[in-house]
Amino acid sequence: MDFHLTRDTDDYLLKPLTDRAKEFTKNNKEIFKIYKLREQHYVISNEHQQKVCETIRDSGMDFIN
Repeated sequence: MDFHLTRDTDDYLLKPLTDRAKEFTKNNKEIFKIYKLREQHYVISNEHQQKVCETIRDSGMDFIN
């Protein structure tokens, strides 16, 4: 698994676990519309969560909840 995806009260939290996931996230911040970092997790608004998951899967990576 390349990413850990979880949810808090209002947002989704995405944490890259592998080196390729860290590089992918770093190179695609604008695509993901990641707007802040909280405790090593990128915070993703609810409206962009589906797009982020699709982009991860389309890139041959996966995530755990």
